Amino acid sequence: MNKSQENLLKRFLTYLTVEKSSSLLTVNNYERDINCFAEFLTERFNGDFQWKQVGSLDIRAYLSFLNKEEYAFNSS
Repeated sequence: MNKSQENLLKRFLTYLTVEKSSSLLTVNNYERDINCFAEFLTERFNGDFQWKQVGSLDIRAYLSFLNKEEYAFNSS
């Protein structure tokens, strides 16, 4: 992720912590999942992407990827 995307992620994680009073485990899980999704998008868009260009087909492709990788959809 570029600096702008990292800043958005940091702001979102702060929101979860401060406004939503989410547990540290929840915040860490969100951070991990978003970073994995961002890695997938980086490959899908051949290098760099912007969050605003991500659409439902990209999300479906990611879910399909997770399914093929037998990703556990429940939280641990």
